[in-house]
Amino acid sequence: MSVYLFKKTMSRKRSEKITRQASKPLVNDEPPVGEIQGIMPDSKEEWRWALALNHIKVRYYYQFTIYGGRNISGGEIIDFMVLTKPYSTPVFIHGRYWHTGRYSSDETYYTERLSRYMRGQIMKPVIVWDDEIPNLDAAYRKAKELFG
Repeated sequence: MSVYLFKKTMSRKRSEKITRQASKPLVNDEPPVGEIQGIMPDSKEEWRWALALNHIKVRYYYQFTIYGGRNISGGEIIDFMVLTKPYSTPVFIHGRYWHTGRYSSDETYYTERLSRYMRGQIMKPVIVWDDEIPNLDAAYRKAKELFG
């Protein structure tokens, strides 16, 4: 279906040009995925979350390692360690596909283990689900709600 944005007195050539311009898709205002603190993010949701934290001017560490990270068995990587007062807040960006169902008990175990290991030196871990931040505006709102 084409949209005609011309008067009847306009030439056919001019009307075709306007119709072609109107049918171009809108460009998404979200910037392309880039590095976060020198590391390529694993998902668009992590990229959106980093942009949202930058927007509200909150300091954080990306891919914060604990228990040795990926180098030691049982190690863990926290997606974002947000530097809040009085203690830092670990934020995990989770997708529903990989972090629900049979894997959900593992995630509960890891967050509880993290809380026990840090023994009151961090705030309660926060999980941000991928469907909570489907676009940049939603990520800004969620970040403002948690840390604004």
